[in-house]
Amino acid sequence: MRDAYGMIEDRRGDRNWAVGKSFSMTDCAAAPALSYASSRYFRPATRTWPTSSTG
Repeated sequence: MRDAYGMIEDRRGDRNWAVGKSFSMTDCAAAPALSYASSRYFRPATRTWPTSSTG
């Protein structure tokens, strides 16, 4: 997950949206998967990733 999010952040650069300058269907399609992955694997309180698999 760490690598995948790193790749997404690198490709996104300083843009706020996935494609173009405004919100699009691409953002809608990506939101559920990214939200689930963040809630499952990312620890927002400490801003760290777990060191071992959580399931």
